[in-house]
Parts: sequence; structure tokens; C-alpha cells
Amino acid sequence: VMPFDAATAGVYKSMCLQKNKDGLTGLGDVACWYNDKHAELQVLKGLTMYSINLKKSGDPTEAIKGVARKVYDKMK
Repeated sequence: VMPFDAATAGVYKSMCLQKNKDGLTGLGDVACWYNDKHAELQVLKGLTMYSINLKKSGDPTEAIKGVARKVYDKMK
């Protein structure tokens, strides 16, 4: 979890817009996969960015999205 100032949040949003966002609607103001393996999800909520990283056998996509939803709901 990292607090950002407005300028840093703007830079992050620009970077995230260039990355994969498949299936991430409603998980934050901006959410994107760090890479195509879906082992790390980065989310910006307001001026707070959090990253969820999961290493396991198989596809971590749904597990990471579930954790991200719980974190996002607690931040509301």
C-alpha cells in the first residue's frame, strides 16, 4: 500500500492505461495487471495505490481479484 500525491497518481494512471485491464471493472479508480501472467494486480483508489501479488500453481487471476475486491470495499 502506497499513498500518492496527485501528480504521482496522475503518472500512475497514465502508465496503467497502457497495461491489461481485462476483468478489472469496479476494482478501483484505475486497476491493471502488472503483466500477462496475472500474478500481480495494481489498483489506485483515490490517492492510494495497492498491489496484490500472488504466486501459486495454476491461474491466480480470480484469487487476486477476490482479494482486491475485499481491500477495495474496506477502503470505501
